[in-house]
Amino acid sequence: MSRREEIKTLLTLYYRHLQKLKEQKAIFGAYTAPHILIEIENIEDEIKGLENELKNLKLAQASIKTNFVKEAKERLFKGKATNKETNDEKRGKVIEKLEDFISRLKEIQSDTPMVSSLMNDSTNKITERFDRLSRIIYEFLSKTISKAEAGQFSRKADLPFGNNRPFGSNSYPGFNANPFYSPISFFDFNTRHLYPALSYLLALKEAIEKGDVNIK
Repeated sequence: MSRREEIKTLLTLYYRHLQKLKEQKAIFGAYTAPHILIEIENIEDEIKGLENELKNLKLAQASIKTNFVKEAKERLFKGKATNKETNDEKRGKVIEKLEDFISRLKEIQSDTPMVSSLMNDSTNKITERFDRLSRIIYEFLSKTISKAEAGQFSRKADLPFGNNRPFGSNSYPGFNANPFYSPISFFDFNTRHLYPALSYLLALKEAIEKGDVNIK
């Protein structure tokens, strides 16, 4: 288990326990036992510390670039400039854009609450962020990859989506020849749409780096 996963697990446990303690405080009011008040304060401090650590881990991860990716980009953009963009240059720009989308999806994933009881106004904002980003991704991919290439990649990638649909209610990567339907306008927590979308982009980026997918 990574440190990020460990922190999220701890936050889930702390939030649940904190909720129970606050329910007791609401029942007893001014007569709440002192040790409960102290425990509530201690848990809130722990949660704050863990959330800060999670935020720092997210920032550190976003700043890390593997040597492989750096070298690949350098190779793609080396050479004399010409009026007509080369295939390598096009591919390099698409890879860079996909990396940005992947980073932004991971940010949304890390900001998603772990506990269902916390699904409130903050979750609605996450819904709006994902919906806006999915529309941007849909438009970019529609202009970058043909339907035939998209269908061929989906069949070869064999991603374990099941009934999950990353970019629209009619989109079945691996089953539908065109996975780029209208982007979704709702958010069903973490696994139904966000994880498949992230997995799809990671696999697509790798395929483009290898030259297995042609771009327009």
